[in-house]
Amino acid sequence: MSLFIRNTVRAASIVGSVTTPPVAERPQVVASLDLGAADRTDAPGRALGWTQTAVLVEVRMNDVNYQVWLPAGDVRRADDEAPPA
Repeated sequence: MSLFIRNTVRAASIVGSVTTPPVAERPQVVASLDLGAADRTDAPGRALGWTQTAVLVEVRMNDVNYQVWLPAGDVRRADDEAPPA
């Protein structure tokens, strides 16, 4: 089964320096994924690196690991409270 995540950021558009913490210090996050057809889902993952505008996230869905750049606004730390509905 393939997965098409619509809210990705093209790697070529990433500007500025990328913060990449050591593996043990990479924070757990929740990524809001736009899967199309008005289907948006929150997926747990880990931030691998980030800039001011984008976050490189690894999420596991359907037994597959995905590494994608997402807009910073679509990613929050897992220990933060959920945004208001």
